[in-house]
Amino acid sequence: LTEQETSKLAHSVELRSNGEPLAYVLGRKDFWSLEFAVSKDTLIPRSDSEVLIETLVDQFDSRTPLRILDIGTGSGCLLLSALAEFPHATGVGIDISQAALAVAEQNARSNKLDQRATFTLRDLKALPELREDAEADHVLYQRFDVILCNPPYIPCRELHLVAPDVLKYEPHLALFSDGGPTVADDDMDPQGLPERSQQRKQQKKDETSPQSEPHSKKKGRSSPSTDDPIRGSTPEGLGLEATVRYQKARLRVLQDEADAAIAQAQQLQTAQNSLKTEIDTLKAENATLNKKAQQSQQLLEKQRELSAAQEAKQRILEGQLSAAEARAEETQRAEKMTSQQFRSKDVRLNRALEELEKAKAQLQEEKRSHGEQMVTKAEYDQVVRDSKKLDKQKGELLAAFKKQMKLIDLLKRQRIHMEAAKMLSFTEAEFSKTLELG
Repeated sequence: LTEQETSKLAHSVELRSNGEPLAYVLGRKDFWSLEFAVSKDTLIPRSDSEVLIETLVDQFDSRTPLRILDIGTGSGCLLLSALAEFPHATGVGIDISQAALAVAEQNARSNKLDQRATFTLRDLKALPELREDAEADHVLYQRFDVILCNPPYIPCRELHLVAPDVLKYEPHLALFSDGGPTVADDDMDPQGLPERSQQRKQQKKDETSPQSEPHSKKKGRSSPSTDDPIRGSTPEGLGLEATVRYQKARLRVLQDEADAAIAQAQQLQTAQNSLKTEIDTLKAENATLNKKAQQSQQLLEKQRELSAAQEAKQRILEGQLSAAEARAEETQRAEKMTSQQFRSKDVRLNRALEELEKAKAQLQEEKRSHGEQMVTKAEYDQVVRDSKKLDKQKGELLAAFKKQMKLIDLLKRQRIHMEAAKMLSFTEAEFSKTLELG
């Protein structure tokens, strides 16, 4: 819980421990199927009054367009609950308290019934004085299908029958049929009400017959202390049936308050569990983020080490590239020289081949003319030697030609390796630059 929520909860607990009804502490109370705001200007809605709504639902169809009058509307719980059950109905609520009417209008708005509910300040005793021609009386001067009324019905002489917490906190104007003591009028301090209640108890004791004294004494011995605002003593001098009704009424009130307290505790427990779950989730997320941060730090260190290794490797490759470029230049120069030598030898080979062809042609001519004239031995030997010499030159030229071809192939391969080394150097430079940017 936040500090503000904790402070609010502590204040609510303090109010409740002082005997203030739970509905006033929470500022709300459930009635029928709706939730109503309550204040100390209105009575707390009680489940006993729901019998009026049940009777109304049993008597009329829900589609009936009723016109409902609620006399002494208070928080508006009766009128608004009836309008919620009858979607086509409209209603007017009257009360003698302007503060109570403000609470009723707030409840009408919160339950989205303010378009069908009207509240006006009226005294029940002044209703016979309504005039048809008076504009202020127009809202009440009409025919109503249903009149709801839960007026003050407790006489002041039965003040001792009222629970101390009700007597202390709820408005006496809505409780007592003859007005009753009110804090606003300074008729009686709420703290002095229990004393007056005790005085009336004593008067009842004096007025009771001797036959009822044992029963009264027995009841007085078993009654709890009146200091507890929730568990006040059972009024003495009542008959058994009245006592049972009184205790049942108190039990219903206590049960309503207990249900409300349990509901509030469940809401607080749910909120606490939700906050615990959220805290656990945040802790798990924090642990995950810390783990990711550690992994990122480790990855960053590895990337730095890899970058350093790549830089060292790049320097080595740059040295190798420089050496390879130098070798490539030497190879190119050697290739040029070899190419020149190859061209010169090729020219010589072509000349030798031409001479060989000429020699062969001469030999053929000699052979053809051999039949015509005889060739001397010396000439024949000379021709044979020339032929062998030419064959030898041819073989040397062919061997030189093959060597030149191998050298050219080797130079081409070296050139390919040099170009590959250049491409590799460019790729590593891009990789290093990418790492630096990352």
